[in-house]
Amino acid sequence: MPQTSIIHNGQEYRFQDTDSAQAFIDQLPSPRGDLQIEGGTQLFRLLNEIGAPMLNWKEINAEICNEWVQTFLVDQSESNWPLLSVKRVDLLALFKSVMDIAETAVVPEDVQVIREAREKQYNLFIFQESMIGEDVCVETLYAVTEREIRAGRMDASNNLRKVATDGIAQQHFTRAELIAQKQPPKPTFIQKLKKFF
Repeated sequence: MPQTSIIHNGQEYRFQDTDSAQAFIDQLPSPRGDLQIEGGTQLFRLLNEIGAPMLNWKEINAEICNEWVQTFLVDQSESNWPLLSVKRVDLLALFKSVMDIAETAVVPEDVQVIREAREKQYNLFIFQESMIGEDVCVETLYAVTEREIRAGRMDASNNLRKVATDGIAQQHFTRAELIAQKQPPKPTFIQKLKKFF
């Protein structure tokens, strides 16, 4: 992770992680005075701009989507799944907070449009997290929707939850079976031997 440098009223402060940098920013009195941020993630910088997220919620939302996609570009192995899940939960919580504020920042005529777009984007996040290759994993969808309901980000009547509960009640491929289908077959002894000749 890149080092983060904060220049506050002409004094530079360096931090090894954005959590420490955020703790420093959070303790600054309001108004914060002259504040410049170098390093850290784009999302971190956007969240700490003056007026954020009320004034730049669209840019923050775009960066949440970008970071969401990045979680799928790294190792998707089962051993890495818990770490990816934590990152995705953090992004979903941030998405909810930012979109809650966005609904208050738009003119009343646009609130319904924002809510519909928000729901579609959220559902897409949930489906993407439940995918194994080209398939939606029913077990993962069930677990993810359960997590989201417990966190208060999803209503129990959400259509994705209904799909998950209906799917889990029927015969389906397990997560392990879907992962095994995605793995290339292991070479036989003869195939390994042929590599030497």
